[in-house]
Amino acid sequence: MNTPDFNRAQYLDTSMIERPSGGGPNPRQIAAAEAFPMAVVLGIGAAIICTVAYAFVWSFGFMLSIIAIGFAWFIVRAMLTVSHGNGGKLYQIAAVVLTYFTVTCGKILLPVWSGMHNGHPIPVPIVLEYALFGPILRLQTGLSGILGILVLGYALRMAWREAKGTQV
Repeated sequence: MNTPDFNRAQYLDTSMIERPSGGGPNPRQIAAAEAFPMAVVLGIGAAIICTVAYAFVWSFGFMLSIIAIGFAWFIVRAMLTVSHGNGGKLYQIAAVVLTYFTVTCGKILLPVWSGMHNGHPIPVPIVLEYALFGPILRLQTGLSGILGILVLGYALRMAWREAKGTQV
């Protein structure tokens, strides 16, 4: 190891610094933690866009549960853009929650909207029940409900896997 030349500026080579054996956060973990609040804001923005898009598609009579996979990808990409690809458990949890509520709220947005404009608003407890348990309630519709839950499960799994980012 060379001694530094104090007559000119030299930068410290951080690769030679030893980390304590107990670990401690590495620079990627710090960057991911600092970017998390803004990543959630962008994720919520992406989720709102996806919710409106899902309601729009549903307004034409199409029930395309498969687009939930695209929504999961879009939400995760929005979140990881802020953190430059760094993710982690918090990102995974946020991505799964946002993806779930995007799908469930996308199916109730149109009935709630039309109910408000027709003077017959849907009671808040019913809206909350459907937002929280919508996929389970749709199991009563038979095969389409089962397929919808399988697709939603795959979308949530993909959101979890992708939001891991570059493993921090």
